[in-house]
Amino acid sequence: MLELGPLVFLRPWWLLAILPALVLMILNLRWSNPARRLSGQIDPHLLPVILEPPERRPLLRPITAWALLGVFTAIAVAGPAWDRQPSPFAEEAAPMVLAIDLSETMTAEDLAPSRFERAKLKAIDLIAARGPAPTALVAYAGSAHLVLPLTDDPTFLTRFVQSLDPGLMPTEGRDTAAAVALALEILDARDLPGTVLLFADGADPAAASAIERLLEVSSHQVSALLVAPLAGRPLSMPVDRRALEAAVAAGNGAITGLTVEDHDVVRLAMAANSHLQSHTYGDEAARWRDRGYGLVFVVALLSLLWCRRGWRVRWSVAALLGLGLVPGPADAQDGWYPSLWRTPDQAGQMLFDAGDYEGAAAAFEDPLWLAFAFYAGRRFDAAVQAFGAVSSDIAAFARANALAHGRRYEESIAAYDAILAVDPEVEAARHNRAVVLATIAAEAADEEAAQSGRSAPTELGADEIVIDEDSRPTNSGEDEAAEALPLGDLSSEQIGELWMRRLPTDPRPFLRLRFRAQLSAAEDP
Repeated sequence: MLELGPLVFLRPWWLLAILPALVLMILNLRWSNPARRLSGQIDPHLLPVILEPPERRPLLRPITAWALLGVFTAIAVAGPAWDRQPSPFAEEAAPMVLAIDLSETMTAEDLAPSRFERAKLKAIDLIAARGPAPTALVAYAGSAHLVLPLTDDPTFLTRFVQSLDPGLMPTEGRDTAAAVALALEILDARDLPGTVLLFADGADPAAASAIERLLEVSSHQVSALLVAPLAGRPLSMPVDRRALEAAVAAGNGAITGLTVEDHDVVRLAMAANSHLQSHTYGDEAARWRDRGYGLVFVVALLSLLWCRRGWRVRWSVAALLGLGLVPGPADAQDGWYPSLWRTPDQAGQMLFDAGDYEGAAAAFEDPLWLAFAFYAGRRFDAAVQAFGAVSSDIAAFARANALAHGRRYEESIAAYDAILAVDPEVEAARHNRAVVLATIAAEAADEEAAQSGRSAPTELGADEIVIDEDSRPTNSGEDEAAEALPLGDLSSEQIGELWMRRLPTDPRPFLRLRFRAQLSAAEDP
């Protein structure tokens, strides 16, 4: 492999095939000049008299096209690459926390209907554009508050965005650093590079330095959507664009202004995914993505020039046959012909992408991708053995997952423990270990219930609950006791449980209580 800065050639020895094409081009230019051919036989001072003035030749001639064909063919076969293929376990959607500013300036009506209403509409557009991607919601003014943790339910998330209002905030002011700190705490639970997206018309002066300190050991970024009128429009309240730009610069993110359509939120969503890919797919263990396939079209266009009248080169047939050396995007299949142009790993990759995991496992020579093929094909015992033969962090984690899927629970717990012993910060291993323990406990309970002749209780689904607004019973027990307690004695989780039992249609009363409870808990730790 040859590395030239960001450009990598996977099969660099094929670049030597460029030399014959260049040599042929140089020789043709030299000997196509009659004066040079006759310089050794006729005196130089007689050549201008004897020879006719040379005709102007077209720049693109058969020999030129042949040289270009050879150069592009050699580059294509050499396997140029500048990015890596994602791991089969990599997520394509970046986790994101939407932090909506509900401070006093966001109530300005210089944007119809108001700045905070426009921010909510843009947040809803972004949620729709991201689809079922992990997204959390934070609201902030003088204090920052969690509205929803990371969820992949855009409908539920949209409902809570619509309910946000500056009147819900327990304190006035604008604490951008607190909102970013809370958002980073949420993102740290996913162990993936994420994005904090601020919907704001400014930031407090100390936000930039605070954000820079928060991100010193973090792979997340902070971006922003500036919710303010276009430059030159009248303002009813101030806009602190410079402070917001400084905060975003400290967060290594991107800032954009409002657009009439959804170009602004689409740009921010793409920046978030690019940030995830630059950190996840930049892993040294990931395979390079061969970009030589794209040059096939250039080679094909150049080969069409031989159909022009008068374009005759006796060895043009050899050039056309040489096109077969370029790896094409044909579907992987059994037989001798594909094996001439693709390595076993390339054939296995095509089968893997097509969903033929059995065929991919039979084709792969790379031990890590062979293990992935076993895993994707649900051959977990074979995957455990294959992952065990690879010495890497991702192989150790995937082996533990394969043990869990293969119902070898005790071994999987031991594997997760080994990962956590090396790096206690691997949140995914800790989460999966807890899931395995819960599965063991559930199966033990089912087995005990079966032995005692008792059936497990039937869970009542949401669709089976019928609520009669006129005859809804009142809660005289736990709910009344909870209502009688002072607000400081109720935790945020207890308030959420109380709210869910009452099933209100408007979440704003719940959010008001929750924000006050969070503020009370922060003031009295």
